[in-house]
Amino acid sequence: MSEVSGNAAAVRAAGTLAGRHAAQADAERRLRPEVVDALVGAGFGRWFTPPEFGGEPCGYRDLAEAVITVGEGCASAAWVAGLLASSARFAGFLPPPGQADVWEQGPDTRLVAAVIPQGTAAEVDGG
Repeated sequence: MSEVSGNAAAVRAAGTLAGRHAAQADAERRLRPEVVDALVGAGFGRWFTPPEFGGEPCGYRDLAEAVITVGEGCASAAWVAGLLASSARFAGFLPPPGQADVWEQGPDTRLVAAVIPQGTAAEVDGG
């Protein structure tokens, strides 16, 4: 994994911690709070946060590498890491006052966003 903004060690540590708790996460269907804290501490929430709010300019390739690193320990933690980053990306499209509201407490705001599917699907010949 590349040394993205100096967070590579924190990403590896988050993956290791997540791996130690992976079986429990599967059984309880949730991550332990310290695993979520480690993901936030590794900078996943800052990945696409606008720089003016303390975000770190990183790209999708680096994010994919970091998520894979976490996923080596726990797939559920990797999913959450990706959600933390991508949700910040969505919030970055808010008008400036909305962005200011989201990140008024700092760049480590924990966000989860959803995309509502649009359109319809139709079966066609051949599948």
